[in-house]
Amino acid sequence: KKNPTGKYIVRWGRGLAKSVWCDLFIPLWLWINQDIAYMVIVGNNLDKAKILLSDIQAEFTTNPKLIHDFGEQKMMGNWEDGYFTTKSGFTAKALGMGQSPRGLRMKNHRPDYIVCDDLEDKDTVKNPKRQDEIVNWIDTALLPTMDGETRRYLHPNNNFAPRTIQQQLWNKHKDHCLLS
Repeated sequence: KKNPTGKYIVRWGRGLAKSVWCDLFIPLWLWINQDIAYMVIVGNNLDKAKILLSDIQAEFTTNPKLIHDFGEQKMMGNWEDGYFTTKSGFTAKALGMGQSPRGLRMKNHRPDYIVCDDLEDKDTVKNPKRQDEIVNWIDTALLPTMDGETRRYLHPNNNFAPRTIQQQLWNKHKDHCLLS
């Protein structure tokens, strides 16, 4: 919350809740503190991104404590698989890796919190050219969708191969990224 323009490489081991923290706990905490308007979760493909996004969407519809403290958030007509807006105005969208993020907005809000979660797979770790294309897509297409005062980017993954998209991002931006 103290750093509204942070880029974070989240490199923890398998099973240590990287996705839970980045895709669920942190954005919910920011929402409770009224410090997030538009979240984008990018997965290896759109189906995986929708699955990742469904966790926070489920919290808004089934968490009795959230509903008790903040009211019903499900807004009819704006509640679908992979894209929703709460009654409080929080918007969340799922994107597949490489999908065009151009034009993402809800009213006057553009993405202010982006998570690229588990982009790497068995094919990308064998293809440095594809990894470099994705790093370029993140830098030139995805990150520029955030243009407000708040621009948080998180990239959770474990370092399971000698060369990964996450490592290439770190190598390129280590002077401006935080590694956790």
